[in-house]
Amino acid sequence: MEREPLFESKAEKILSREEVLPKLLEYANTTEYEVVGEGHDPIGLTLLEIEIKDPNSDGFLLISYARKKEADEYGRGSNETVIHYATRDADHYEDGGGSSIAKYRDDEWVMTTLAPWLQ
Repeated sequence: MEREPLFESKAEKILSREEVLPKLLEYANTTEYEVVGEGHDPIGLTLLEIEIKDPNSDGFLLISYARKKEADEYGRGSNETVIHYATRDADHYEDGGGSSIAKYRDDEWVMTTLAPWLQ
């Protein structure tokens, strides 16, 4: 007798830069940004980072997309497809602040935290 699987895994859609950038800009709530990081592997976009001026300080915000993928030889990877933000000071150095903004589940973005600059 054949057993049915306990759960069925569904392959997650690989998002393109053209799909990710508008979502980052939606969370950034601005059209003024600089792309400061981008990564790809053989199947597509793995990382996209933009930096914007923090409207609440003299610093900056790094808003980044990371696709779910196993860590590479340098330890770069993510166990979920997510959008995070990190705070940076006026000299563009990360200062320890930040959090998750959204996670990609069942082919849609689910907000995890309302970004402070949107409140």
